[in-house]
Amino acid sequence: MQILYDLGVNQTFWIQLAYFLISYFFVSQFLIKPYKANLEFRKKNTGGSLTHASTLNVETEKLMIQYQEKAKAQNATAQTVFEKLRLEAQGEEERLIGSSRKKGNEIIDQTKKKVITELSLARDQLKAQVPLISELIASRVLGRKV
Repeated sequence: MQILYDLGVNQTFWIQLAYFLISYFFVSQFLIKPYKANLEFRKKNTGGSLTHASTLNVETEKLMIQYQEKAKAQNATAQTVFEKLRLEAQGEEERLIGSSRKKGNEIIDQTKKKVITELSLARDQLKAQVPLISELIASRVLGRKV
């Protein structure tokens, strides 16, 4: 003990050591342990949030892929429906054009028949008048009645 006394370690050292140990115990119990617990709690919650955010990102990408696939399927369906309707419209157009052509040909045939009958009627009338006209021409040429 004499050595400690010669080194300057006296009763105040032991009191200071006791105060230090008591202070260390209280600081560690009431400050350091709650701080460490709070820090671990934050890391756990932050890490959980990051994990949750990454899973949400993965789910979002999956949903985006599903959406794109559904959009492609809808586009394909719309394209087939459009093609089907286009073919139906073409068929209807051809049917209407054919019907119109048929009616037009019928009208043309009727008109031709009417023209032919009127022409033959006009010829017949003209044939009936040929002798009169020839008499008239001959009488004018000759200057007398024939």
